[in-house]
Amino acid sequence: MSKSSQQEPDETTRTDRAIEALLTCTDLASAARKAGVPYSSFRRLITTPAFQVEMRQARCAVLDGALVYLRGLAMKSVVLIEECIDGKPISALRLSCARWVIDKGLEGMVSDLTARMDAYEKRGT
Repeated sequence: MSKSSQQEPDETTRTDRAIEALLTCTDLASAARKAGVPYSSFRRLITTPAFQVEMRQARCAVLDGALVYLRGLAMKSVVLIEECIDGKPISALRLSCARWVIDKGLEGMVSDLTARMDAYEKRGT
């Protein structure tokens, strides 16, 4: 997680604990407890612009890691589908999961290409 140079060391630590808690807890009260921050202070903290920037960066890092893992699963999915095509009995659940992984991978590629095209078009105008 990036550290804002404007924050005091204790504030940075509190921010890091709050981000980690938000990434792992299902509700704000649990996240505040896990971060060791009073609930009212936690709610104020998470509304600050600096915190929101760091939280977005942390979410992106988590998502990037998941996408890397998903890409690895895509090759396994292709192999599984190939085995199915070759006549090996594959459960419907495994086949459905393989198809889902490939679909999500393709959606990610389309999204990435769309963003790249948008950036390219903005530079050209």
